[in-house]
Amino acid sequence: MKRIQMLLFIVFIVALSAVFSACQGENIKQGQQAVVFPVYQEENPENLPYIDQINSTPKFQVKVDLPEGWRIGETPNSGKVDIPGSFYSTVLVYKGEEPAAYVGFNQFEPYQEEIPQEDYYKTVYPELRLSSMFVWDPYTTAAVWENGEAGVAEIWYKNPQEAEKNKSMAEIPEIETVGVLAYNKELGVFVGIAFVPGTMELEQAKEIAKTISIQPA
Repeated sequence: MKRIQMLLFIVFIVALSAVFSACQGENIKQGQQAVVFPVYQEENPENLPYIDQINSTPKFQVKVDLPEGWRIGETPNSGKVDIPGSFYSTVLVYKGEEPAAYVGFNQFEPYQEEIPQEDYYKTVYPELRLSSMFVWDPYTTAAVWENGEAGVAEIWYKNPQEAEKNKSMAEIPEIETVGVLAYNKELGVFVGIAFVPGTMELEQAKEIAKTISIQPA
Protein backbone atom coordinates (compact mmCIF):
# COMPACT_ATOMS: atom_id res chain seq x y z
CA MET A 1 0.00 0.00 0.00
CA LYS A 2 2.79 2.39 0.96
CA ARG A 3 4.58 1.61 -2.31
CA ILE A 4 1.44 2.46 -4.29
CA GLN A 5 1.01 5.72 -2.37
CA MET A 6 4.67 6.60 -2.97
CA LEU A 7 4.34 5.77 -6.67
CA LEU A 8 1.24 7.96 -6.97
CA PHE A 9 3.03 10.78 -5.17
CA ILE A 10 6.00 10.54 -7.56
CA VAL A 11 3.67 10.53 -10.59
CA PHE A 12 1.91 13.62 -9.21
CA ILE A 13 5.20 15.49 -8.69
CA VAL A 14 6.42 14.62 -12.19
CA ALA A 15 3.13 15.77 -13.73
CA LEU A 16 3.19 19.01 -11.73
CA SER A 17 6.76 19.70 -12.82
CA ALA A 18 5.81 19.10 -16.47
CA VAL A 19 2.93 21.58 -16.22
CA PHE A 20 5.15 24.18 -14.54
CA SER A 21 7.85 23.76 -17.19
CA ALA A 22 5.30 24.09 -19.97
CA CYS A 23 3.99 27.33 -18.48
CA GLN A 24 7.50 28.68 -18.10
CA GLY A 25 8.31 27.72 -21.67
CA GLU A 26 5.19 29.46 -22.93
CA ASN A 27 6.11 32.67 -21.10
CA ILE A 28 9.63 32.62 -22.49
CA LYS A 29 8.33 31.93 -25.99
CA GLN A 30 5.88 34.83 -25.83
CA GLY A 31 8.48 37.27 -24.46
CA GLN A 32 5.88 39.97 -23.80
CA GLN A 33 7.35 43.26 -22.63
CA ALA A 34 5.57 46.37 -21.33
CA VAL A 35 6.58 50.00 -20.93
CA VAL A 36 4.63 53.00 -19.61
CA PHE A 37 5.16 56.35 -21.36
CA PRO A 38 6.35 58.97 -20.68
CA VAL A 39 9.15 56.96 -19.08
CA TYR A 40 10.94 60.11 -17.89
CA GLN A 41 10.78 63.87 -18.28
CA GLU A 42 12.49 65.41 -21.29
CA GLU A 43 14.63 68.51 -20.86
CA ASN A 44 12.80 71.74 -21.61
CA PRO A 45 15.12 74.26 -23.29
CA GLU A 46 13.57 77.63 -24.08
CA ASN A 47 13.73 76.90 -27.80
CA LEU A 48 11.68 73.70 -27.39
CA PRO A 49 8.55 74.83 -25.55
CA TYR A 50 6.50 71.89 -26.90
CA ILE A 51 8.44 69.57 -24.58
CA ASP A 52 6.06 70.64 -21.80
CA GLN A 53 3.23 69.11 -23.80
CA ILE A 54 5.21 65.88 -24.30
CA ASN A 55 6.01 65.67 -20.58
CA SER A 56 2.37 66.15 -19.61
CA THR A 57 1.05 63.40 -21.90
CA PRO A 58 -1.37 61.18 -19.94
CA LYS A 59 0.40 57.93 -19.16
CA PHE A 60 -0.23 55.02 -21.51
CA GLN A 61 1.11 51.50 -21.73
CA VAL A 62 2.68 49.74 -24.69
CA LYS A 63 2.89 45.95 -24.77
CA VAL A 64 4.86 44.02 -27.37
CA ASP A 65 6.27 40.53 -27.85
CA LEU A 66 10.04 40.55 -28.35
CA PRO A 67 12.38 37.67 -29.26
CA GLU A 68 13.66 35.47 -26.46
CA GLY A 69 16.42 37.21 -24.52
CA TRP A 70 15.27 40.72 -25.52
CA ARG A 71 13.90 43.21 -23.00
CA ILE A 72 12.89 46.84 -22.69
CA GLY A 73 15.08 48.59 -20.13
CA GLU A 74 14.57 51.79 -18.17
CA THR A 75 17.83 53.40 -19.29
CA PRO A 76 17.34 56.53 -21.45
CA ASN A 77 18.72 56.06 -24.96
CA SER A 78 21.08 59.07 -24.70
CA GLY A 79 22.42 58.47 -28.21
CA LYS A 80 23.60 54.90 -27.63
CA VAL A 81 21.38 53.91 -30.56
CA ASP A 82 21.77 56.92 -32.85
CA ILE A 83 19.03 56.22 -35.42
CA PRO A 84 17.17 59.49 -36.13
CA GLY A 85 13.43 59.68 -35.54
CA SER A 86 10.83 62.00 -34.01
CA PHE A 87 10.49 60.22 -30.67
CA TYR A 88 10.70 61.30 -27.04
CA SER A 89 11.24 59.58 -23.69
CA THR A 90 13.23 56.96 -25.61
CA VAL A 91 14.57 53.98 -23.70
CA LEU A 92 16.85 51.16 -24.76
CA VAL A 93 15.81 47.71 -25.87
CA TYR A 94 18.42 45.11 -25.00
CA LYS A 95 19.38 41.87 -26.71
CA GLY A 96 21.06 40.14 -23.81
CA GLU A 97 23.23 42.91 -22.38
CA GLU A 98 23.75 44.83 -25.62
CA PRO A 99 21.54 47.72 -26.83
CA ALA A 100 19.69 46.48 -29.91
CA ALA A 101 17.02 49.17 -30.39
CA TYR A 102 15.25 52.07 -28.78
CA VAL A 103 11.55 52.64 -28.23
CA GLY A 104 9.91 56.04 -27.83
CA PHE A 105 6.72 57.97 -28.46
CA ASN A 106 5.32 61.21 -29.84
CA GLN A 107 1.94 62.88 -30.20
CA PHE A 108 -0.21 63.64 -33.23
CA GLU A 109 -3.48 65.43 -33.91
CA PRO A 110 -5.98 62.86 -35.22
CA TYR A 111 -7.61 63.89 -38.50
CA GLN A 112 -11.39 64.25 -38.32
CA GLU A 113 -12.03 64.01 -42.06
CA GLU A 114 -12.75 60.74 -43.78
CA ILE A 115 -9.44 59.16 -44.77
CA PRO A 116 -9.07 55.61 -46.12
CA GLN A 117 -7.52 53.34 -43.50
CA GLU A 118 -4.67 52.41 -45.82
CA ASP A 119 -3.66 56.08 -46.11
CA TYR A 120 -4.22 57.21 -42.53
CA TYR A 121 -0.63 56.51 -41.48
CA LYS A 122 0.49 59.37 -43.76
CA THR A 123 -1.27 61.82 -41.40
CA VAL A 124 0.44 60.29 -38.34
CA TYR A 125 4.07 60.00 -39.45
CA PRO A 126 4.70 62.82 -41.98
CA GLU A 127 7.91 63.99 -40.27
CA LEU A 128 9.30 60.45 -40.47
CA ARG A 129 8.65 60.26 -44.20
CA LEU A 130 9.76 63.71 -45.34
CA SER A 131 12.98 64.47 -43.46
CA SER A 132 16.15 65.22 -45.43
CA MET A 133 18.47 63.40 -42.98
CA PHE A 134 16.38 60.28 -42.41
CA VAL A 135 13.35 58.49 -43.84
CA TRP A 136 11.11 55.82 -42.32
CA ASP A 137 9.61 54.64 -45.60
CA PRO A 138 8.17 52.60 -47.26
CA TYR A 139 5.69 51.69 -44.54
CA THR A 140 3.71 48.42 -44.54
CA THR A 141 0.71 47.74 -42.30
CA ALA A 142 0.98 44.60 -40.15
CA ALA A 143 -2.11 44.81 -37.91
CA VAL A 144 -5.20 47.02 -37.68
CA TRP A 145 -7.43 47.61 -34.65
CA GLU A 146 -10.39 49.87 -33.93
CA ASN A 147 -8.42 52.99 -32.95
CA GLY A 148 -5.17 52.48 -34.80
CA GLU A 149 -2.70 50.14 -36.38
CA ALA A 150 0.88 48.87 -36.35
CA GLY A 151 3.31 48.32 -39.17
CA VAL A 152 6.93 48.21 -40.25
CA ALA A 153 9.13 50.69 -42.06
CA GLU A 154 12.46 50.57 -43.79
CA ILE A 155 14.74 53.21 -42.26
CA TRP A 156 17.33 55.10 -44.29
CA TYR A 157 19.49 57.70 -42.59
CA LYS A 158 22.71 59.59 -43.04
CA ASN A 159 25.59 58.31 -40.91
CA PRO A 160 25.51 60.67 -37.88
CA GLN A 161 29.24 60.38 -37.27
CA GLU A 162 30.06 61.31 -40.86
CA ALA A 163 27.51 64.14 -40.81
CA GLU A 164 29.52 65.83 -38.06
CA LYS A 165 32.53 66.18 -40.37
CA ASN A 166 31.01 69.06 -42.38
CA LYS A 167 30.60 66.91 -45.47
CA SER A 168 28.04 67.67 -48.14
CA MET A 169 24.82 65.66 -48.07
CA ALA A 170 25.92 63.72 -51.14
CA GLU A 171 29.17 62.69 -49.42
CA ILE A 172 27.53 61.32 -46.26
CA PRO A 173 26.96 57.56 -46.56
CA GLU A 174 23.50 56.15 -45.82
CA ILE A 175 22.73 53.42 -43.31
CA GLU A 176 19.78 51.06 -43.67
CA THR A 177 17.77 49.28 -40.98
CA VAL A 178 14.15 48.59 -40.02
CA GLY A 179 11.64 49.88 -37.50
CA VAL A 180 8.19 49.27 -36.06
CA LEU A 181 5.50 51.97 -35.87
CA ALA A 182 2.12 51.96 -34.13
CA TYR A 183 -0.50 54.57 -33.31
CA ASN A 184 -3.67 55.01 -31.28
CA LYS A 185 -6.08 57.69 -32.56
CA GLU A 186 -8.07 57.83 -29.33
CA LEU A 187 -4.96 58.63 -27.28
CA GLY A 188 -3.34 60.75 -30.01
CA VAL A 189 0.05 59.05 -29.63
CA PHE A 190 2.36 56.99 -31.79
CA VAL A 191 5.23 54.70 -30.86
CA GLY A 192 8.39 53.76 -32.73
CA ILE A 193 10.97 51.01 -32.29
CA ALA A 194 14.22 51.52 -34.20
CA PHE A 195 16.47 48.46 -34.49
CA VAL A 196 20.25 48.60 -34.66
CA PRO A 197 21.36 47.70 -38.21
CA GLY A 198 21.84 43.96 -38.62
CA THR A 199 19.80 42.92 -35.56
CA MET A 200 16.38 42.52 -37.17
CA GLU A 201 14.98 41.43 -40.54
CA LEU A 202 11.91 43.17 -41.98
CA GLU A 203 9.73 40.05 -41.78
CA GLN A 204 10.79 39.50 -38.17
CA ALA A 205 9.89 43.10 -37.36
CA LYS A 206 6.50 42.59 -39.00
CA GLU A 207 5.73 39.69 -36.66
CA ILE A 208 6.69 41.89 -33.71
CA ALA A 209 4.45 44.69 -34.99
CA LYS A 210 1.47 42.32 -34.99
CA THR A 211 1.78 41.93 -31.22
CA ILE A 212 1.79 45.63 -30.23
CA SER A 213 -1.00 47.15 -28.17
CA ILE A 214 -1.33 50.76 -26.95
CA GLN A 215 -3.69 51.35 -24.04
CA PRO A 216 -4.24 53.88 -21.22
CA ALA A 217 -2.01 53.05 -18.25
